[in-house]
Amino acid sequence: MRMMNIFKRKPKSAGENESFVSLLRAAQDDDDLRATLCGILRQPTFHRQSMLNTMAGSMSADGVKEEMIRAVTALTDDAVAEEALQLLKD
Repeated sequence: MRMMNIFKRKPKSAGENESFVSLLRAAQDDDDLRATLCGILRQPTFHRQSMLNTMAGSMSADGVKEEMIRAVTALTDDAVAEEALQLLKD
């Protein structure tokens, strides 16, 4: 199962795992979200991190649950971003 490779580091809580999986599932089901995330994930590290931090800030301002915001910020890690991009492209 490819998705398990994303969690090489021990997550802070099971909720983070579920939120991350939910984020990727939502992106697989929603063409606009998938296109947005894939576009961000293809960026060089600095730009990707900046864009994801901006996205997380916007989500926070919109009242999105903290677990989902942490799922987005997990994508700032290079290995996590690469694995997520591969999952979203498949």
